[in-house]
Amino acid sequence: ATPTAFPFGGALFPSRIPPRPAAMIVATASDDRTVKFWNSESGKCIRTLAGHGEEITSAVFSPDGGRLLTASKDGTAKTWSAESGDLLQTFEGHAGGVRFASFSPDGALVATASYDLTAKVWDSESGACLRTLTGHENMVHSAVFSPGASQVLTASRDATAKLWSTDSGECLHTFASHCEVDMLAAFSPAGDQVVVASDYRTATLWSTETGECFLTLNDHSASLKYASFSPSGDQVLTASRDGTVRLWCARTGALLHTLSGHMAMVNSAAFSPDGAMLLTASNDGKAKIWSALTGEWLRTLTGHVARVNSAVFAPFVPQVRAA
Repeated sequence: ATPTAFPFGGALFPSRIPPRPAAMIVATASDDRTVKFWNSESGKCIRTLAGHGEEITSAVFSPDGGRLLTASKDGTAKTWSAESGDLLQTFEGHAGGVRFASFSPDGALVATASYDLTAKVWDSESGACLRTLTGHENMVHSAVFSPGASQVLTASRDATAKLWSTDSGECLHTFASHCEVDMLAAFSPAGDQVVVASDYRTATLWSTETGECFLTLNDHSASLKYASFSPSGDQVLTASRDGTVRLWCARTGALLHTLSGHMAMVNSAAFSPDGAMLLTASNDGKAKIWSALTGEWLRTLTGHVARVNSAVFAPFVPQVRAA
């Protein structure tokens, strides 16, 4: 698929960092059962989505920015129009709450991770379940596609991350972290590396080719909740129960910045598409925007009445009609 063009003239995850736009759209998901859209520059809430029956555990935009995908403890995932806020599809079939949901790079597929010990692959348009990934021995915390969508990476409370064939559902490799819990696993943009955030205060980087761990990031004072690569793949962001977020060099493991300002544990941390900004979500009920270059706090998004579980940037500046 052709990558989505940004207003500033780049392409999705460009090799050089372009000037950041004046404002981006941010989405936050909360235990208050709502998703909110925000203007990143003004901090103004543009729209509130409601429709899940229990807490919303994650939210992510489709690669073209046209849809938002949410996961909930009510056992479903849902897609919504990013422009109108209309509900487009509901994915039903898990026997427990859905902890995480993600799109494939072309937006055609959805992966979900559940408390029922499974992950599932779905058709994003029809809502049909195409595959159930069975093999974890405890709840599955995350499920993401490889850059080519040929594989799905899951992380589980059973202290493993697993690599699966999207087509066959076969488990191809197991990354054993030797920790109590693996909270989340994510691919690098090139797909040659995996980062695993664990309950043991560390994030580990693994080669997808050899299955070997080659780097450990260890400076947090409490267990990790989240980890993600920068769009260029040269940095890693980690979020922790210690209330901080740390930015690391993915090559050397050097600590670049520590982001402090939340009053409770941080549940997620994400880069803007151009890599210029960072976005965090916390149990303190707030999301914050930071400079990736300096680590400076830029803005706080306040409006949820319960903890914020997930916060993400849109992949470009979509048209969002105010509610």
